[in-house]
Amino acid sequence: VTSVSPNREAVTDDYDSSLYNELRAWRLSKARSTSLPAYVILHDKTIKELARLKPRSTAQLMTVNGIGQAKCDNYGDELLKLIGRNASEELTANQNITK
Repeated sequence: VTSVSPNREAVTDDYDSSLYNELRAWRLSKARSTSLPAYVILHDKTIKELARLKPRSTAQLMTVNGIGQAKCDNYGDELLKLIGRNASEELTANQNITK
């Protein structure tokens, strides 16, 4: 489902909710360990984009709105590992269903 908000920016609800929840948990853990507010680590909107796009490389990660060079440098490896692990678990679950 895609709608347009008043500022004409597309908003989508088509994202992996399991990955979204994992990313939010990671962000909370990172916020606590760095004593920063969670929204400084990543905004919810950015987390939804990550859960929708599921970037698999640094180049793909840099295309996500809210991820600039600093966030990519600081969190990129962790985010890509988390997204990759989620994709592997999803693939395994889907393979088990088809057996």
